Amino acid sequence: MSQNESNRAAAPATPAEPVAYPGELGDSIAPAPTPGTVRMRTNVPYQLYRFARVNMRMAKMIRRSHTH
Repeated sequence: MSQNESNRAAAPATPAEPVAYPGELGDSIAPAPTPGTVRMRTNVPYQLYRFARVNMRMAKMIRRSHTH
């Protein structure tokens, strides 16, 4: 059996659910972000604050794990 034939045999004849392609998210069940959420996601000072906060929490955990 050639490689082409084995690939064809592995693929299902019809997909169970239709495939969603980019730009076809009209039937998506995910809610759209609110304007406030979008503003916070694109706010550079807020993102820097969150980045620093997460890094400090990780450093604290690592420091605790290395202390015996």
